[in-house]
Amino acid sequence: FYGNIEGRDVTRGITDICVTDGFTGNVLAKGMEGVVDVFVEGIRRDIFGGPLGKVAGLIALGGISKFRSRMDYDPYVSAPLLGVAGISVVTHGRARANMMRRAIEVAERAVSTRLLDALGEGVASAA
Repeated sequence: FYGNIEGRDVTRGITDICVTDGFTGNVLAKGMEGVVDVFVEGIRRDIFGGPLGKVAGLIALGGISKFRSRMDYDPYVSAPLLGVAGISVVTHGRARANMMRRAIEVAERAVSTRLLDALGEGVASAA
């Protein structure tokens, strides 16, 4: 347990996991999505939009591809929803077919690893 962190620290890699209530987490996630959308569109339009930008884009293609792959949230789009009596998985509102497949895999893994039992035992032993 690291402790409480500021909103600006969520994306700085100070912790591997950030736990919030549903409302706060949703506001945080949607806010970051909006910032990324504006940032990416600005880069496309203002930096790579003109003829010189297209040449620069070709030169920087390797780095852009690495960055895009590092920022891709597809592999992490689903997570177990804790605090409910059963296996529930939440996923992104923009989820595509491959993301839904991953959500099903997360649910299968939660069942096969007996996640609810392990959480219950952990909470009971900590009390």
